[in-house]
Amino acid sequence: VLSHEFRTPLSIILGYADILRLEIDDSRKEPVEAIIRSGRQLLSTLNSILEWIEISEDRQILRQSSFDLGLVFDDLIATHRARAVQKGLRLVCIAPAGAILMNSDEDRIGRIMDYLLDNAVKFTSQGEVRISLSSSSDRVSITISDTGIGVDEGRLTELSSPFIQGSRGDDRQYGGVGLGLTLATEGIRLLGGSIRVLNRPEGGTRVEISIPRTLPGAVRKVA
Repeated sequence: VLSHEFRTPLSIILGYADILRLEIDDSRKEPVEAIIRSGRQLLSTLNSILEWIEISEDRQILRQSSFDLGLVFDDLIATHRARAVQKGLRLVCIAPAGAILMNSDEDRIGRIMDYLLDNAVKFTSQGEVRISLSSSSDRVSITISDTGIGVDEGRLTELSSPFIQGSRGDDRQYGGVGLGLTLATEGIRLLGGSIRVLNRPEGGTRVEISIPRTLPGAVRKVA
């Protein structure tokens, strides 16, 4: 109910703002585009908080299906490339040729990668963000590295806690509510995977993920 009460009116506002942007001349578009940007940011924050509520109340259900992880990877890169380019960053993508077939929760894996790539771009002001994908017979490995601000060494163990950002004082400079890594970590745990967050010696952060290609039988899921 809470999800419907918030998401529905916000989606309607964004929908009409998109229509309005198409119908007005260029000289008057800036305020409408500001409404759309702010509305999308609010919707993203809302989705994160609602997902965290599901986690805290142990209401997550995995939806199992067969899919090609490479296609999810391509869609994710297309979503974040424009923002990286706008910041002057190189977005380097490495993935094997051919399909990487999985029998898991496609939507959740997409959200995990989205949260982590969003953080990498957000906390990197120059240089590059690199995401690589590899697979074995039973697992996939995803690595996201950046040349950003890195993580305070004393906070590495806190990063999976909700509402925590990597460096003190970053909240206002970089925005966000500090849930991305928490949600990604919890999603990976549900999928039977593992995650490591490391500081790179040359600067920046490296996130290493390993996920089974098939959902473990013990998790709660919808086939």
